[in-house]
Amino acid sequence: MWLCENCQSKIPTLMEFFCPVCSRGSLRGEVHDHCRHNSSLDGIFIAGDWNNKILKKAIHRFKYNFIQDLKNPLGKLLVEKLEQADTFFVPALSEGYFEAIVPVPLFSRRELWRGFNQAELLARSVGELLLLPVFSGAVRRIKNTKTQVGKNQKERQKNMLGAFVPGLEIGEIKGKKVLVVDDVVTTGETMQAVAKVLKSAGAVEVWGLCLARG
Repeated sequence: MWLCENCQSKIPTLMEFFCPVCSRGSLRGEVHDHCRHNSSLDGIFIAGDWNNKILKKAIHRFKYNFIQDLKNPLGKLLVEKLEQADTFFVPALSEGYFEAIVPVPLFSRRELWRGFNQAELLARSVGELLLLPVFSGAVRRIKNTKTQVGKNQKERQKNMLGAFVPGLEIGEIKGKKVLVVDDVVTTGETMQAVAKVLKSAGAVEVWGLCLARG
């Protein structure tokens, strides 16, 4: 076991909710009205605090030490965030609000190097717990983007331009409320780009779900 129950208990679910555009507080993590024109995401759930040393170490081992078994405890943390959102958000779980899950895709060369897409493993763990279908082929990444760190908003948007295109399963998300899953969100532009593809294909709502904001 790579993350014992004692260590898991030391990774509390983040109590706050934030707008995915301006990163300021939001009641349920939804986009503020004045930020909506800049967002394809309807909201975001951030499960944990990046400053939590145990969580940060677990994410690092998951991604860079290739410990795929960490998908289960980390996936559980994501579901706990949705359960917390139930208090405000009728009804992330209780009435089956979300209907599909889409992981943020990796560029093919990067996935080949790592041997797996960590976002897809997390998505499938969440899907098993919530009994929701995962459409990992709904969106493809065709551009190996550079890091977003240090870039301003226009540079970040330009970096992501054309990075994602519809995949073979894109028709499966038409008319659905979708969760887009990733491990860590930095600027949020990657999730926004994926959400834009999904919205263009007919998704009714698109919300992000991630472990932490890095």
